[in-house]
Amino acid sequence: MSYEFVLENVIDPEKWTGPNPTWNQSYLVRNIAVIAAGTLWAFVFKILFIIVDKLSTAFFARYRALNKIQKVDWTSRIVACGFIAISSYLAFIITTGKTNHRLEKISEHIEFEGSEWRFTTSLPTDTLYILFHYYIIAFGYELYDLKNCYDIKMYSGVLHHLVLLVIFPLA
Repeated sequence: MSYEFVLENVIDPEKWTGPNPTWNQSYLVRNIAVIAAGTLWAFVFKILFIIVDKLSTAFFARYRALNKIQKVDWTSRIVACGFIAISSYLAFIITTGKTNHRLEKISEHIEFEGSEWRFTTSLPTDTLYILFHYYIIAFGYELYDLKNCYDIKMYSGVLHHLVLLVIFPLA
């Protein structure tokens, strides 16, 4: 997704939800964007799965001798390594990105605060943009690997992926 599109419509969704969007309206725009773009990434991972399967069949005689469940497991693990490489790179960029830290003086009239200073952190839009893409790619991978877990009859993996597919849009 383009930088301008994400900044204008996802990180700042006022264009879609009016001058003063409610929290639920902003949340809906982000969820639709994560699910739509994540589904496209699931197709990318499936194409990579097909490519790895064809290459493994062509170059490894032992791969050809595996049964269907073993082939899906093997190929899925190779694609998982690709996902790990992509997500690790994005996580590195996010964690080493710029952040804004501030100490704020709290009003003396607040009775329930433990101290009179509050430490706040905010992320600049560049870091939010990368974080948004990280969520999209992770959602796409979970959607893609859900089918693989079902194919190899690993039902605990199916449950794991279903839970994460619900949690990722909530992030």
